[in-house]
Amino acid sequence: MTLSAPKRILVIDDDEDVMEILRIALMDEGFDVIFTNKAGAIAAIEKLCPDLVLLDVQRSELPLMGTEMCSKLKKRHVHNHMPLILVSSGTNLGTLAKDCDANLFISKPFDIFQLLVHVKRFLD
Repeated sequence: MTLSAPKRILVIDDDEDVMEILRIALMDEGFDVIFTNKAGAIAAIEKLCPDLVLLDVQRSELPLMGTEMCSKLKKRHVHNHMPLILVSSGTNLGTLAKDCDANLFISKPFDIFQLLVHVKRFLD
């Protein structure tokens, strides 16, 4: 029996508390979790080839809004299949997610158990 590698999730957020909660919850579920809040987030996606991205809409340290990054990624053929979930405390998330072709949006504050259900659904 061969063991498969854990699914890789890239979290792009600038809220340290949110990142810590996600780190604990996702790693406890056996996912390989990588975090970034740097300007090289698109390059990180290119290099790491995550199975799923959790993307904050508004990040103070990045030049692109999450929706702009989402649109750029979804327009690239190699990434248009990759599930991308917008996570934000902002308003109009449904419209923003639809406009940038995100697979789902989750409002902050979020229920971590519900977020895990969605993540697992996309990765099964």
